[in-house]
Amino acid sequence: MAQAGGPIELLHNSLQATVDGGHFDLFLQFAAADVQEFVLLGGLRLAGAQSFGSALEQFLQGLILKIQTNAGTNPGASAPTIVLNADTHQGVTFHKVTPDQVRKEDERLYGGTPDFYLGTSSRVLWFGIGGNETLPTLHDSIDKLLTTPPAERAAGGNVPLSVTARVAPWLELPLPEEPGNEGSTSTDASDEEQAEQRRANRRYQRAQDRRELAEEAFSPSDGLTVEGKPTESGFRVRVHLDEGFIKLLGLNISREYDRSQL
Repeated sequence: MAQAGGPIELLHNSLQATVDGGHFDLFLQFAAADVQEFVLLGGLRLAGAQSFGSALEQFLQGLILKIQTNAGTNPGASAPTIVLNADTHQGVTFHKVTPDQVRKEDERLYGGTPDFYLGTSSRVLWFGIGGNETLPTLHDSIDKLLTTPPAERAAGGNVPLSVTARVAPWLELPLPEEPGNEGSTSTDASDEEQAEQRRANRRYQRAQDRRELAEEAFSPSDGLTVEGKPTESGFRVRVHLDEGFIKLLGLNISREYDRSQL
């Protein structure tokens, strides 16, 4: 059960306040840090970002304690490496998370095992994924934001790529066919077949749940606009989401928060 006033509730409150504001301001940038090393970074404007940052640190501290406790009882268990207050720049304190297992394609993309950095300013949640050049790239992005005049930031400059998509046609697509139950009831079915049947049932149920939430959240006119433009070292994307996406996020946040109370 989530503790009242604890980090999970505080994280939820900040995200919910952002959703309630009806505006979701997110940018992503995929930058080439070196010939074989890329960095993915971004920023999300949050309501109550400072409160979110404090709650994030508390949550990660609790996760560290759980990892340490688990290591004492199960020394062979794998777990990520978490470093609190790994870096500070322009008032943003970054925490570092290094996964214990990484896909080979991610190693090729990021030039090795990627680190995840998370930090908040007074208004923005910053994040970055990559190798040794992640922090310098984040620093540069923050510096540019602080030194760019507000009017220029609002204008956004020339946008060579702009794509708009509406949600309504996707909601008309049929759901995956409901799996049969033969494998779960037949005594002749192997353990592997029964396990696959259960996985298929879970996938179908998740698809149903997602469709129900989407139908509740979206109106026929809702959609998203993706604007992109090249930078000196990569490509920068800004995403504009209509109200239905904000409502969908709120419904998901509320559902996950309710589950954490059980």
